[in-house]
Amino acid sequence: LGRTETTMAWQIVLTLIVAACGGLLGRKAKIPAGTMLGALLFTIVFNVIVNKAYIPGDFRPWLQMLSGILLGSGISRRDVRELKYLIVPGIVMVVNMIILNVIFGYLMFRFSSLDLPTSLLATAPGGMTDMALIAAERGGEMMPVTILHLARLLIIYALLPWIFARLRQYQTANGKGA
Repeated sequence: LGRTETTMAWQIVLTLIVAACGGLLGRKAKIPAGTMLGALLFTIVFNVIVNKAYIPGDFRPWLQMLSGILLGSGISRRDVRELKYLIVPGIVMVVNMIILNVIFGYLMFRFSSLDLPTSLLATAPGGMTDMALIAAERGGEMMPVTILHLARLLIIYALLPWIFARLRQYQTANGKGA
């Protein structure tokens, strides 16, 4: 390996170590999605401080395949059999989410400096990692998509436990069970 390849290899190794430390700390702290959020935060801080975080773009398809494996391996025959009960609610949900995504994405595009692909993917109801990877493939910007999805996730993680606690109190107070 030449000097440049060796430097890049060390940057990759350092980036993976920093991300792994952040992910493990996030998991140990029992933060919702702490593994991903910890890795993301530690990598951002590492890159901001020393400007050495690096993962080649060629890794993207491999990361997407790993995501597919993780999701696919969690689906069982029972899950597939029960899909018939989800068809109508699923169609209603998907249509409404697409409509809302297009409306909010267009509004973000119209009233911000973001381009249309970035705006649509930043407001899409998908996972932060997946939307950021798709943004890179479709001519959008990964960073705004990642930051906006991160903000959405943090707000959801902060509010949902409070909302569930209030709903449980309401159910208990009204004899609906816990």
